[in-house]
This record gives sequence, structure tokens and C-alpha cells, in this order.
Amino acid sequence: LNIGELSEVCLNDSLVLDAGPGKTGYTWSTGEETQTITVTSPGTYYVDAFSGTQCVASDTIVVSYYEPPVTLGGNDTICAGTTLNLNIDGNYLFEWQDGSTGSGIEVSEEGWVWVEVTDFQECTLRDSAFISISPRPLTPEIIGDSIYCEGAALDLTLSSTDGAIYRFIKPDSTLTFNQNLLIENLTQEDAGLYFGFISVEGCESFSDSVEIQVIPAPLFNFPDDETLCDGETFEISTGLDPAGLSFNWQDGSSDPEFTATETNNYFVDVVNEFDCLATDSIFITFNPLPENPAVTGNEVACEGDEFAVSTADQDDVSFTWTDPSGNIVSTESSLVLPDVGTGLAGVYTVQAELNDCLSEVIEFTVDISENPVVILPNDTLICEGEEIVIDAEGDFATYVWSNGSEESLIIVGEGTYELTVTNEAGCEGSDLITVTESGPEAAFNFSPSGVVQPETTITFTDQSDPGVAAIVAREWDFGDGTIRTSTNPGHQYSSTGVYTVTLTTTDANGCTSTAEATITVAFDFRIPEGFSPNGDGVGDLFVIQGLEAFPNSTLQIFNRWGGVVFETTRYKNDWDGDNLPVGTYFYLLRLENGEDFTGPVTIAR
Repeated sequence: LNIGELSEVCLNDSLVLDAGPGKTGYTWSTGEETQTITVTSPGTYYVDAFSGTQCVASDTIVVSYYEPPVTLGGNDTICAGTTLNLNIDGNYLFEWQDGSTGSGIEVSEEGWVWVEVTDFQECTLRDSAFISISPRPLTPEIIGDSIYCEGAALDLTLSSTDGAIYRFIKPDSTLTFNQNLLIENLTQEDAGLYFGFISVEGCESFSDSVEIQVIPAPLFNFPDDETLCDGETFEISTGLDPAGLSFNWQDGSSDPEFTATETNNYFVDVVNEFDCLATDSIFITFNPLPENPAVTGNEVACEGDEFAVSTADQDDVSFTWTDPSGNIVSTESSLVLPDVGTGLAGVYTVQAELNDCLSEVIEFTVDISENPVVILPNDTLICEGEEIVIDAEGDFATYVWSNGSEESLIIVGEGTYELTVTNEAGCEGSDLITVTESGPEAAFNFSPSGVVQPETTITFTDQSDPGVAAIVAREWDFGDGTIRTSTNPGHQYSSTGVYTVTLTTTDANGCTSTAEATITVAFDFRIPEGFSPNGDGVGDLFVIQGLEAFPNSTLQIFNRWGGVVFETTRYKNDWDGDNLPVGTYFYLLRLENGEDFTGPVTIAR
């Protein structure tokens, strides 16, 4: 059994597959049961052929469809006056709609174009396309001048057309895509033939053209700006042959040359027969002769001061100042001499100069006075809060203290004071004095500290700082009417209470200082570790021994978790446990003198 292996059929043709005669039965993959079948589509086909009831043979064939590779590319549009070449590559037989049989055709008219292509297997395929003709746009007009002066701006415009793309071609063949062509600062290289055309929907117009001429302007340059003195003149000339040229100076005159006599910006416009303009300018300054300097300022100075005199400024004028030795000491409009001494007194001169034009030499005499000398007393010490009289010796015209006083003496406390005095010439002198408060700084400690019982000897130790002078006296006031004058006394209190001890020290300058401390005297102070509020009359209250000396004491009781279970600001030994459970609690006792006591307390029943 053999129905073939591969068969290629032209598109739209059919193929007969034959399994051969002499078989008792046939079963095709299409379901048909005949010896032959006709196929019209590509695919894989197989058949089972039977001989009797026991023998069967099978075969398979692949059927493919072939079409010549032909396409005209679809519908298209061409511009009027142009042609479109349609070509199909390959070794085929061709038939076009106009009867031609070549592989290509040239289309220049609107309408349908078709071609039938037949290959060597005689397979035929047709393709078609509609070719439209787009009209050529009207030729635009180039609008603008054709003659320009060198350095001017070329400005050409193509007339407007809806939907157009505008193009200019310059003499150097470069292409621009704007409706307006603008070239700044024209040169001779920009001269030549310019073309302009448009494109609408891909169709180009014919081009318009214009021949551009670039005319050179008159060429001249004035010299650099000049500076002269009053009374001089300056002849300004372009150096051009005036034939065919017109001149227009800044004042409207039209001569080829101009005579300058005053400060001004001089310029001229030169125009040739093509109206091409050239211009240049020169600024000529006529400096006036300098005025004679008039010296102003105080020609009397104080020794050590800054000496300054000046003369009025004049435009563009420099000045030369000389000292009595002929040395140049300034070239400004002012003369400033810092920290002058009497050796600089004498005759000074000043002269003005304006572009080598000199004024007269002006002389003036400088007088330098000595400064007054004031001497204040040496720095001194005073006790805290005291004042001192400071007197300036000498006879001066004015007195000015740093505290604002204008008297010859002042009464002041601690501080630094400066006195400035002046003499009849207005020259100043000054001096400083520092007044410092000084004295002892009282301080002491005592032992034992804290709460003491009556009749306990307390030892007091002087720890005072004497300052700049030795301590010569002490007075201890123990707050119970007892006064002592020793350096480190001892003292006993017979009664409980809170006493203020005061130490007053006096130094060799008579300056005093005071220090205080508080001492609490009470009987034996003891806080119990527990109590038993069970109503038996024994230990029912939390009683702190010696607390009667501190009636304003604060007591707080805490449980083991830090919670406050009892609190009072004036404890009177009256807490009965408030029916709290048996256990250990913690107390914080703060005496009215600021001492704190902490610890555990146990409630037992």
C-alpha cells in the first residue's frame, strides 16, 4: 500500500488520494471508506486497507497547499505628474490589467491595478491595489527683499498654504523647514540663489527662487577715546573718500569731519548709495582745569590723635599732600595722619592735578598739642556694701567719669571707673581705678551632726575663708542666749528644740561676714521595728521615741508593692495599723528639719 509521502497542491486546487484496487475495504482518516478520496485543504491523511478479514495495511501522506508569493503592497497614493513602479520579484509568468507580461508596471493614472502570477507548477494567484492621484500644490511665492547690506538680517517668507510643510534651500545647499528664513548678521558668503517650495500630503510644489545680494557697508574706525584739557580741540575724521557717501553727525551736521571742543560722545552715521549704514563713536573728555584746593578741617590736633583735613572733591582730580619735610603723605582728597606727635607739626601743602593740569600750591600750618595727664589713686579694696570717695587731682577743663558723672570726684562702690579729662585745647587724657569688695566668707561645721540629746557637747569648727585680710574677731550666737568669741567653741543645750547658730567674722579691714546652721536638740530618737495593735494596751500604736521635738514631721507607710497605706503631715504617734494585715511594711519619716528616716516596720497580732 502506497498513497505517497508528500504532495504539494496549488491554492484552491483539489487532490485525489488513491489506496489502489483489489482491497476488501478502506478506512480513511476522514472517515470515508472508498478506494479514493478528494482533499481540498492541507493536512496529514492516512488510510487502512483490508484484504479479507485478517490482513490490513496502512499508509500516511502529508498534503500542503502552495501559493506564489505575490503582493502589490496595498492601495497607494502618488502625486500628480509622478509615477509609481510596482514590481514583483521571482521567476514567474505575469499578466497585468493592461495586458503587459513583465515583472513590473509603471503607474501614472488613478485606478485599479492587478496582476496574475503563475509559477512553474501552474499555480496562479492575483493581487490588486487602488492607486490614487494627489494634485501638486501651487508654487509658493518667496516674499522679501533681494538686496541687503552686510551685517543686516535676511528675512524671507514663503506664502501661506493650508497643511503645507515649508522648505528653503540656501546657496550652500542646506535645507531649512520653516515658513520664514531668518539669517542674522549677513556676510558675503550668504549671497546667492535661494529656493523655496512646499509639500502638502507628501506632494511637493514647484520651487520659487530669489537671488540675494549682500552689499558691503562703508568701512572705517575711529581711534580710541581721548582725554584733553579745556581749551584744546580734536579733529574727528572717518578717513573715507566722501564721494557717494552721506554723513550724519550726532548734532545733525553733515560734513565729512567734525571738530570736538567739549566733553561728549561723538558719533557719525555713514550711508552709501545702497543705503548701507556704517557707524562708529568716540568719547572725548575735556577735563576742566582743577580748582585751587580749599583746606577744611581742624588744623590743631592732640598728640596721639588722628589728624585729618580735606578739600572738596573734583571730578577726575587727584591731590598731592606733602608734610613739612616735603614727603608725599596722601594722594586722596583728604589727609589723615594717625597717632600724631608734636614732631609732625609744621607747614603742609596740597596741590590738585587733572590730567597734568595743576592747581596752585596751597600751604597750611598744623599745630599739635600735648595731651593732659590725670592720675587716679591706686586700685583699692572696700568692704561689701561700702562706698569710697575717688578724687581726681589737677585742674582740667572737663571731667567725664565712666558712670556718667562730670564732677572732679565721685562716691562709688565696687567697680572699675574710668575718668576722661580735657584741657583747653580739647585734648584728652584718662586713667582707670578698680574698686573691689573684699572681706571674709564665714563658714563652720559642728559635731555631732543630726539630732542630739540635751546636755550633749557639740563642737563647732570655724571654716571661714579670710579673703585678702586676716580674720581678727569671731562671734558665735548659739540661739539660746549664749555668745562666744573663741575660734572653735563647744556648747551644750539644756532644753529640746530647734536652734539657729550664727557665726559672725571680722577681718583686719573691719569687713564682716555671717554664716548660720540649724541644730535639733531632742531626747533619744528611736523608731520601733514593729508593734502589735491587738487592743491589749501594750504596743498598740506605732510610737517613735523623741518625735515630740518634731511636731510637723511627715510619715508615709508603704506595703511591699510600694503602695501608700498610711500618710500624714503632722504625725503624733497615733497610728494603730488601720486593721492592715499582719506583715512587714516600710516607712518614710521626714522630720521638719529635712532629715529622712526609712526602714521596715512589722505589724503583729
